Amino acid sequence: MCIDCGCAGRHDHNHDHDQEGRTVRIEENLLAKNDRLAERNRELFDAKQMFVLNLVSSPGSGKTSILERTLADLKERHGFAVL
Repeated sequence: MCIDCGCAGRHDHNHDHDQEGRTVRIEENLLAKNDRLAERNRELFDAKQMFVLNLVSSPGSGKTSILERTLADLKERHGFAVL
């Protein structure tokens, strides 16, 4: 499948072909449940006075290294939990 237009052509074809498309309007927030869960988590963390980080990045970008260094530097002053 072509990654540019989704047609069944090879990846190196030009995109001058006719392909009908349409825009579909979605009235419902697809992440509404996720938003509710995230808000509940934020309320829980606030109530327990917890500082929470979510480290998200590409593989090999240094997330583990920065986490290890941060924990080592702050372990005498703070308690930690890592998931």
